[in-house]
Amino acid sequence: MAYLSRIAQKLLQASESRAPIVYPNPWSTYDEARFIDVAADAATYEEDARFGTFVDIGREGLRDGVLIGGYRRDVDVGGVVLNAGLGHHYDETGNVLVFDTATDGGADRIINGYFGWDGALDRQSLNCIFGAYGEDGRNVGTPAAAGVVHPRYNAGGAWVNGAPTGYTPSTAIANDGWGAGVCISGDGTRVGMSCIEGSRIAVATISPLAVMAEEQIITPSGSPADVGQTRNLKMNLDGDIFVVGDHVAQKVWTFTRVGTTWSEVDVMTVAGGTYATEVVVSDDGTRLFVGDRTGAPSGGGQLYHYTRDGTGWSLVEIVVPSGSSSTDNFAGRGAVGIAPSGTTVAIGAAGDDTIATNQGKVYIFRIEGGLLVEKQAITATTVYGPALFGSAVACDDEMIVVGGSGDDHNNPGVTDNAGAVWSFVATSPFV
Repeated sequence: MAYLSRIAQKLLQASESRAPIVYPNPWSTYDEARFIDVAADAATYEEDARFGTFVDIGREGLRDGVLIGGYRRDVDVGGVVLNAGLGHHYDETGNVLVFDTATDGGADRIINGYFGWDGALDRQSLNCIFGAYGEDGRNVGTPAAAGVVHPRYNAGGAWVNGAPTGYTPSTAIANDGWGAGVCISGDGTRVGMSCIEGSRIAVATISPLAVMAEEQIITPSGSPADVGQTRNLKMNLDGDIFVVGDHVAQKVWTFTRVGTTWSEVDVMTVAGGTYATEVVVSDDGTRLFVGDRTGAPSGGGQLYHYTRDGTGWSLVEIVVPSGSSSTDNFAGRGAVGIAPSGTTVAIGAAGDDTIATNQGKVYIFRIEGGLLVEKQAITATTVYGPALFGSAVACDDEMIVVGGSGDDHNNPGVTDNAGAVWSFVATSPFV
């Protein structure tokens, strides 16, 4: 109770100004706090909904709530729309808001729209975004399956599901699949996005009311003409460093912004494995983490840890978790989270078989002496089937949120891949 009281006091002090928070002493032990599933907004679990495809939290996880994607959820609007997809926001009191595509100026939900495949919440919890790579474009001609990025905004503590118009880059064509990868700067002012087909990425500005305006469309150097998969994108707090990973090309590009102009300043390539399955940059832009889910001697995945070196990056270490095995999928797409302080890093290994096949595990590291030191490996008390616990991970300094998009809720063959999400809070001080 003393620990929870400290959190309550801290959140109360910050409730008016949103001023930078001074965190208590570093923490290292996390205990399971809450299990989240679709029961709050649906009568039954849905097979293959993939709830927990992505997860994100603001800088104050207990206050700002959790953003969750369920990109294959069907929507019943007088007839079932298969794989239209939904997004979800859960707050600390258990309230839930369901986001979808039909409230922001576009057509009704469409089959295989995949709203909620990817998404992000800024550190201030002012704006959030959802990618819907199967939807028809909102640009001229509404090209089929060009993809849409949907913004939403927080109006004085209440999220608004609607008003802003979904955004598609101006040059999008049919089947581009924009929104397959999305990110938002920590200050909530810029949005990055990628498409499935083609070599382009794009940046848009976003206003406090979540109105998006195109800033620049970019073609990374040496980029494959058709990547045919999801790129991984992250921005720093100020929205002036943009990192893009592509595990097909096995490359990571870094772009920096001066005014409204983005320039490519660095590209890194590591052959072998699946380098760049995930990229995460710290809020202050001084550290970069790059996942390789099939790398390492065991083939179970590894994490590259870099620090900023001028306009590029210097490799500090390559991290392999304890007990790594060939099927772990450590540091896969969406499975690396870094806290606002930059000192806590949580990494999922969704294929871990320690308890059961593909049940999953999450490793918690702290930066000590400039290096990542493994502190804890966590699983959940209630995990069913090949849950893929750790397929999505987000964290602040006192909370870790974990998605398991394969959880079947103990009803195999009926609710396979329904998905679930778990939260963990820090309960013991690091010594």
